[in-house]
Amino acid sequence: MRRKRQQRRHLQPKRLLRLLAQGKSFSEIAKLRERQLGTVVGTSPTWWKPGDLEFEDTWVDAAKRTQIEELALDLGTQWLKPLKEAVSTDITFEEVRL
Repeated sequence: MRRKRQQRRHLQPKRLLRLLAQGKSFSEIAKLRERQLGTVVGTSPTWWKPGDLEFEDTWVDAAKRTQIEELALDLGTQWLKPLKEAVSTDITFEEVRL
């Protein structure tokens, strides 16, 4: 029984893309799927292929996104921890990851 319940809550890539296309936020999807926000955001990019989904401006505040992008040019994006440590403290790891 537990395994079936876990399988139902597992978020499939197509379902995630469909929910995002419907305008659901990552927070709403996390609540819907009974997952932590970091889990949904953290596993999402590994499923995407180029062209699957375009970045939505509503996912990250414009000022935060600008700061992340500017620092990413200097620090690179291979390792996200140094980038997270360099941005202001109000920017979450999930926002850096997106």
